[in-house]
Amino acid sequence: MGCPDFGPDPLARTSREESASMLSAEQNDLITRTSPGTAAGALLRRYWQPAALVDELSGNRPVKPVRLMGEDLVAFRDESVAKLYPFPWRD
Repeated sequence: MGCPDFGPDPLARTSREESASMLSAEQNDLITRTSPGTAAGALLRRYWQPAALVDELSGNRPVKPVRLMGEDLVAFRDESVAKLYPFPWRD
């Protein structure tokens, strides 16, 4: 459906065009799987990722288990900075 002043919508797609533009299962896995050893995981590990709020790392025992990009980690805060480390019992 177009606007009467501008004619038909140039971005409107037919159902045939929509099905041709969908990702295959393999393409979807390539860009959405973030576990270690995957292409998307390698890309995302190059950048900082939010893992916990400052408020979650306060109190007497500022420790929080975190699962981030398929990895089990522990977030904790010492006197100066919050840190993330792998769980020591991880296989």
